[in-house]
Amino acid sequence: MNKDLRINKLQAGRNIRKDLALVLDCQESQISLTNHEALSGNIVYHYGNLNFYGRESVDGVIFPTTVIGSLYLNGLKSADGVIFPTTVGGSLELERLESANRVTLPTIVWGDLWLQHLKSAEGVIFPTTIGGYLWLQRLKSADGLVFPPEFEIQGKIWLTDLPRAEWKKLKRKYPHLADKFAKY
Repeated sequence: MNKDLRINKLQAGRNIRKDLALVLDCQESQISLTNHEALSGNIVYHYGNLNFYGRESVDGVIFPTTVIGSLYLNGLKSADGVIFPTTVGGSLELERLESANRVTLPTIVWGDLWLQHLKSAEGVIFPTTIGGYLWLQRLKSADGLVFPPEFEIQGKIWLTDLPRAEWKKLKRKYPHLADKFAKY
């Protein structure tokens, strides 16, 4: 709640879906505000976070093109063939993901990308932009870890379990990212 009550009064009279449609140049029906609406199909923009805690599968799910917020898929163990949004305005949390073969992650993730349990990056197409950290703590090998040529990341790339020899491979392959690779 704002300290200035006039702001609350103005906000209460707004239609967020109508406002977003005007700003984003789309139909109101292409904007979702709830998880249920987001999965109804033909949604271009989702406003807010999408929470699917505990969900182990998203087979057949069609995500909105853009999520203006974070996308939480913490229960997902496999994302083989999943089609993610193109842009996630917050973090993308796939904390329990172990398998991600043939997966194209969003082009842009403005927050952190959580892939802590991923053991192999083989076949994963990473975003071109990550606005936060990339968490790959359980990765055992640098083989198959391929970043797009235009890859940019603001934070660190956490590779806790990667053996020393694999670190050397990565630093040779991506010298421009050498200061981004981190262990804790």
